[in-house]
Amino acid sequence: MKRRMLQPLLLLFLYGCTPAQQQHDHHHLPAATMEQVLLDMQLAEVYSAMAHPDSITVNVKDMDSLACFYTEILGHYGITQEAFVSSMKWYETHPEELDRIYTRISERLTVMSGKEKE
Repeated sequence: MKRRMLQPLLLLFLYGCTPAQQQHDHHHLPAATMEQVLLDMQLAEVYSAMAHPDSITVNVKDMDSLACFYTEILGHYGITQEAFVSSMKWYETHPEELDRIYTRISERLTVMSGKEKE
């Protein structure tokens, strides 16, 4: 799925922008928080795609735009890039948890789009 394809790109991009720190927090973000952040990031991706409808491939300008959106989203929730990347890595090692989060996100996006399951 598209979300699985964007995860490595997102992690690489955010990790590259993350300053090194002396201590690493091995805790992960709660599922509800992670769900909201990932939902907002998906909405940012949709918005970015709509802003560049003729673009078939992701270009550098789109990446810069998404990076700004991601930074703003994390800032809104008071989450550092390092905490987000660390949490994504944790959730990727706990795929059942990550799948539950993405299932809820998918359900929420369906409701938002007005195309509820019949």
